[in-house]
Amino acid sequence: MKEKSNEPEAAEPEPTTEVLFLCSYEGCGKTFIDAGALRKHSHIHGERQYVCHYEGCGKVIFLI
Repeated sequence: MKEKSNEPEAAEPEPTTEVLFLCSYEGCGKTFIDAGALRKHSHIHGERQYVCHYEGCGKVIFLI
């Protein structure tokens, strides 16, 4: 039979959430943990958007 050693086992480091992707659009500064989320977010800064011209509406739809 193996005897247990009295040495404490090395504790595994706790996982950390690191922000790896930063939106480079001027004045935004939002951060994301994966490239896909940043890519999806970047569409809101694009010129491909539709503004409703119906009187009094003015809603904006971002086209992908």
